[in-house]
Amino acid sequence: MYSFPNFKNHKSQKGSFLAASPFITNKTLQNAVIVILECNESIVSAVKINQTKLKQEEYCSYPMYDGGLSDHKKILLLHSGDKKLANTNQLTEDIFVTDMDETTQFYPKKYYAVPGCMSWMYEDFMKEVKNSEWIPVMGSSKLVFDTPIIKRWHEAYRSCGIRPELIQREYAIN
Repeated sequence: MYSFPNFKNHKSQKGSFLAASPFITNKTLQNAVIVILECNESIVSAVKINQTKLKQEEYCSYPMYDGGLSDHKKILLLHSGDKKLANTNQLTEDIFVTDMDETTQFYPKKYYAVPGCMSWMYEDFMKEVKNSEWIPVMGSSKLVFDTPIIKRWHEAYRSCGIRPELIQREYAIN
């Protein structure tokens, strides 16, 4: 059985995956799956891993996906661990993130490129978690790199034995 992480200890949330619940109030985040990049007592930053492909920008050689709502000049590369740069950070055992600029030529075996990330004030994000808008799910490199984008939301729920269509607000996680 899947054991849900404890969100009271913000320091252990880096690399956690969450899926938007059917009750999420932000329409742009419906059916989103996110991975937390940073979580501290003031801010939470995350990247969506199941959004649409963006038009190829002239300055960027990566296929880009709409992974965030802020700082579109920054490119974040979620990737496998076969290659790393000095500013590469480990999110999970087999998922790494590197903050890129337009000039960097860096091609790990598997990657998912997004322009920027989403950010919340810590208290606001915790309020969304308490309101059952985000459900902690099991994430993996297979989900990020091998699962078709359109299936990631359902697969994230399925990974922990949840059928999202059966979730009722009064029984969702608090």
